[in-house]
Amino acid sequence: MRAVAEAEKVETMGTIRVLEQLVRNAIIDAQHALDSLEKMKQSGRRLPWNDADRILRALL
Repeated sequence: MRAVAEAEKVETMGTIRVLEQLVRNAIIDAQHALDSLEKMKQSGRRLPWNDADRILRALL
């Protein structure tokens, strides 16, 4: 999917960046983003958890 997006010149971003942008644009608050991240972790999602936590906590 990412290769197709790049070929079409469409910007792509990962889960952490999406959550960060939602917080920065005041669509959700940082705590909601952290709660969502925790739900993803509990469901077995694979992400760089320490980086994600650090990035989102900096927005609190």
